[in-house]
Amino acid sequence: MHIEGDSSRTLLCLRGSLNITAAEKIQAELLSYLAGGKPEAVDLSSVDACDAAGMQIVLALEKSMAQAGKSFRIVAASDAFLHTADSLGVDFGDVLCAPLNESGSKTKEVENAQ
Repeated sequence: MHIEGDSSRTLLCLRGSLNITAAEKIQAELLSYLAGGKPEAVDLSSVDACDAAGMQIVLALEKSMAQAGKSFRIVAASDAFLHTADSLGVDFGDVLCAPLNESGSKTKEVENAQ
């Protein structure tokens, strides 16, 4: 799993396996990243594997952002992530949305949104 953000720290990208094997490392990296500010959006399009532990990390991120008064938006999600969410009964329908371009307006719709 790799965590990276854009230069303004507004977009958080999670890449690789979001699973129990990597959960402790992901949690530590995520806490370090969030110490620099809360992102405006999360890109999960490069998550190639996800399990319940990985889903818990994303749900904890959503809760953390809500507590900080920030909205939680997923601008892209991989089939692996969406399949796990569906299998676990997690509905991201209200936060899975079109990404914003540099001017802050919506770009194309997320292909995986259902």
